[in-house]
Amino acid sequence: MSNHLDLHLTARGYLIDFLVTNTAPSVDQQELREVLLFLNNLITFDEINLMKEDVEGI
Repeated sequence: MSNHLDLHLTARGYLIDFLVTNTAPSVDQQELREVLLFLNNLITFDEINLMKEDVEGI
């Protein structure tokens, strides 16, 4: 499972990099926040499912 967790940390790192590089005044900050929140929720949901699979032994 550690490989999967590393992947989630990598994905979150990309989200942070994306946020840092898209803070120009021309970027709609509210829309950017919503997209980042959505992506973070997807990563978290996937992470929870992987943990459940490990616990259930699937």
